[in-house]
Amino acid sequence: AQGFPRADIDIPAIRFARQQVICLRNDAKALTADIEEGLVVLHSQARKERGEPEPTELATSPTSPTSPEKPLVGFLKVGEVSDGSPAQDAGFQDGDLVCKIGSVSAENFSGLQDIAKLTQHSENRPVSVTLLRNGQRKVLILKPRKWSGRGLLGCHVQAVK
Repeated sequence: AQGFPRADIDIPAIRFARQQVICLRNDAKALTADIEEGLVVLHSQARKERGEPEPTELATSPTSPTSPEKPLVGFLKVGEVSDGSPAQDAGFQDGDLVCKIGSVSAENFSGLQDIAKLTQHSENRPVSVTLLRNGQRKVLILKPRKWSGRGLLGCHVQAVK
């Protein structure tokens, strides 16, 4: 049989090792999500202690090339936002350019599958979203969840080239 199965490879041990790696990777993802959620709660409490309001829009500032921060690059364009959806609750509007959603930004975005994975892993958890609206930087808190419509967001997004 042309050298197969190979006697020098312990296939059950390889399968077991792969399974362990997968389990550890999933555990790391869960811990990262828990830490992210904890940070959102911690910062929310700090805002309350300072007496700052806690609307869904956390920050607004004009973007300028002289800003010391890296210029914001939108990689997703928000299309239709459905009534009663998580996206509407967070404050999304048609035409917004998403610059960062959770850990996904223009630098590491490879496709809409990245956004689908992020929303699935963040269901019922707050996710920070940085976007541009009419040249203004806005930071919203989105909580992907099941609702009466389709998907977990309730808006259409399209990749920007």
